[in-house]
Amino acid sequence: MDFPLYRKYANGASFFEVLSDSEFRELKVVGGYYELHHIKATILPERNYISDLINNSEGYYVEATQNEYRQKLAWCEQQLQPMGMRQDKESS
Repeated sequence: MDFPLYRKYANGASFFEVLSDSEFRELKVVGGYYELHHIKATILPERNYISDLINNSEGYYVEATQNEYRQKLAWCEQQLQPMGMRQDKESS
């Protein structure tokens, strides 16, 4: 199998870059924020999750392209705030 593979949820809320059978990145959009997770599988549930991403036997994922993934990441970096950088508006 040739890596990386690209997948996404049909609603576009998450994109996945599968780097190997034990490593992937997830780009997740939540409201006006985004998160980028890099997962290296060390336990069985993580390995199973990656296997599901690769094989898509349940049909949860839609195939995506490297270009789609990169465009979504660039859009997030320009239009949204990183999840950990949330700034609440409160009066003093």
